[in-house]
Amino acid sequence: MKVARLLLLYLALFLSSCWTGDFVKLNDRFALWATDDRADMSLCFLEFDQYWVGVVGPCIFAAGVDDNFIILKEHPTTLDGINREVTLYYILPLKNSINSVEEAREKVIGPLTEKEFGITRRQYLVAKSLDFKVVFSDLE
Repeated sequence: MKVARLLLLYLALFLSSCWTGDFVKLNDRFALWATDDRADMSLCFLEFDQYWVGVVGPCIFAAGVDDNFIILKEHPTTLDGINREVTLYYILPLKNSINSVEEAREKVIGPLTEKEFGITRRQYLVAKSLDFKVVFSDLE
């Protein structure tokens, strides 16, 4: 009995140490997830109701979501790290059902500059009230 308890304890410690990432669910199908390093933060889609698969990223540092759109801010990454000098923007329309990660990737608009983001936001009638409410300040 002691061996079984000890084995369960080791198993629990092992499993809890395997995943140390950050996870922020945006809605039923999309989340922000960084598996190891926060700089890996990506928009992910829930594929087959089982697996989170990357759509945009890494280094998403801000996001907003409502029933119709997801908006994102990203700093590009290089082998040298995060390039905070550049900010890229994305818009993902949610009005029509998205059933696969491929569909999500096809529907993403971006990367956009700040000026292009403003223009595209108005063209797609993204609500002015939709703001970047999820912010990872350490990645900004």
